[in-house]
Amino acid sequence: MRQSRIAVLWSLTFILLMLAISTVSAQTATPTPAPTTTPTPVPAQRTYVVQAGDNLFRIAIRFGTTYQALAAENGIANPRLIYVGQTLRIPTSSTVTPAPTIPAPITPTPQPSGQTYTVQRGDSLGRIAARFNTTVAAILAVNRNITNPNIVYVGQVINLPTTGTSTPAQPQATTQATPVVSQPSTAVETMPPDTFAYGIEIFIDGQPISEIVQRVDELDVQWVKILVSWRELEQTKGQIVYGDLDTAISALNNAGVKILLTLTNAPAWARDSQDENGPPRDLADFNNFVTAIATKYKGVVDAYEIWNEPNLRRNWNCNRRMCDTDYIELLRGASQALTAVDDAAIVVSAGLAPTRFNDRVNAINDRIFFETLLSRRGTDLVDAFGVHPGGWANPPDATCCEQPIGVLTHYEDEVFYFRNNIEAYRALMVKYNVSNKPLWVTKFGWGTSEDTAPPSQINIFVSYTSLTEQAIYVPRAFEIGNALNYVGPMFIDNLNGCQSRAGQALVELCYTSLIAPNGSLRPVFNTVQSINKTTVTAPPTTTTTTNTTTSPNTSSMEVVPVVQPETTPIVTTP
Repeated sequence: MRQSRIAVLWSLTFILLMLAISTVSAQTATPTPAPTTTPTPVPAQRTYVVQAGDNLFRIAIRFGTTYQALAAENGIANPRLIYVGQTLRIPTSSTVTPAPTIPAPITPTPQPSGQTYTVQRGDSLGRIAARFNTTVAAILAVNRNITNPNIVYVGQVINLPTTGTSTPAQPQATTQATPVVSQPSTAVETMPPDTFAYGIEIFIDGQPISEIVQRVDELDVQWVKILVSWRELEQTKGQIVYGDLDTAISALNNAGVKILLTLTNAPAWARDSQDENGPPRDLADFNNFVTAIATKYKGVVDAYEIWNEPNLRRNWNCNRRMCDTDYIELLRGASQALTAVDDAAIVVSAGLAPTRFNDRVNAINDRIFFETLLSRRGTDLVDAFGVHPGGWANPPDATCCEQPIGVLTHYEDEVFYFRNNIEAYRALMVKYNVSNKPLWVTKFGWGTSEDTAPPSQINIFVSYTSLTEQAIYVPRAFEIGNALNYVGPMFIDNLNGCQSRAGQALVELCYTSLIAPNGSLRPVFNTVQSINKTTVTAPPTTTTTTNTTTSPNTSSMEVVPVVQPETTPIVTTP
């Protein structure tokens, strides 16, 4: 019995021992899992395929990054050079770092305000942006469905950005090389509301005139400008061959378009020097030419601009320097010849090229030239003052001298800004009490080399402007002129420079053309066409206080104040 119990105890002990061993083994083989951290998934790389009209700046806005970060992410050495079909990697937030050499300002991405606007006939994004005190870029940022800023349609509902997200920063005042404002003056501006009008310059060679007039009709502008080279029409003294000019004027007149002729460039027989272009040795020869033109086109041609940019050597050349010929005397004779034949014709002074150069070898500063004209009572000889306010690559709303994004040169002086130039000329007119005469913008535009061969260094600024920006800037400049109560007709430079012989000789004319080198319509053609040209802003009569450049009155164009020549090359415009 005792032995049985001992056996049972041994059996139980053995069983318990085996159970303990199995438990320990189980615990050793299956440890309790330690808590682990789930790794954050890496976001997929976003890409974008470049479309026609794109540039890095606008792509950056669309994706909430910077053009410097896009360039760094894609190894793009020159941010201005991308191509249609190129696939770009969009940087993640961790890789968005602006280039150290050009720090980008930190600006919040515009947010929708909750307000919307329905597109009306004649609208463009530029017009809508101006109406709501914002920018095209800000509107695009809150309307990601708009991939082409040149295309909006009537009835389209667009989001408006929140107030304050798109107000441009005010530029800081800087010292200018251009003559500065110093003397306040007050005048009442009394321009009639119908002074403003839309116009364009055309070239009548290189294309059938019927095609040119058809394009003018499609643009629905009220005015057309033709530069008439006296040198081409009267190659032999006393024998004027009108040719294509006659055909063009007849066709434009039948189309109901008003015509401005710019009379310029003396023929070889009338000059002593054959370098570039210049005035005649005997002003009576020009007066005779003006009389012949005015007689032939009396009642058909509406206005005449007397010469083209005579403050540049290339248009006023005598033995490789600026001529001593007095422009005011040339203007006087031409004005008298015109009014004697056609008193209804409008006489416009020559549009001047904005330039800070003033060495009298290459150029005369446009402000000094214009003030001399006013101080010597050139105002009595004209009905309006021609101006060429330019803009280079700076947006039309920009003012000197904060460097716009993507503009690497030609931003350092007031002469490079459309708005500064117009305001400077107007200030001088107020100073000399001629505020009742309008400024005619007889040439303006923004050039682009996006669809041309690369520009030379002297025209490098056209490489900063894309086709899309050109299409936005030109309508906006029209808006600015329309809103002012002292601007008359504005003429785009130009319709068809790429196709003309003039454009082949002067490549700048192709950069600003509305028709591309291959004959297709650039986006700017469509945006100008879409402007509602029947609506002209009628600003109220206002009293303004402006500042003007001080300069002593002079008895001759020869003794205007001379600024020391600069080391930079002469600034020229087409």
